Amino acid sequence: MKTGDSRPQRSGLDMAALLMTDCRAMIAARAARIMVYIQHAQVAEWGWRDLASVFRFG
Repeated sequence: MKTGDSRPQRSGLDMAALLMTDCRAMIAARAARIMVYIQHAQVAEWGWRDLASVFRFG
């Protein structure tokens, strides 16, 4: 933080809330992508095990 910066410093709680929001947004985006895949009937090609692995992080 620079001196004279007008922005308030985020507390740990704020940062945690921000991380949770990011996490939720990421999961929502991933779920939306999966819905598109399902609509394109690619689940049959992948198999359910592959679809489940998409949900895992990393």
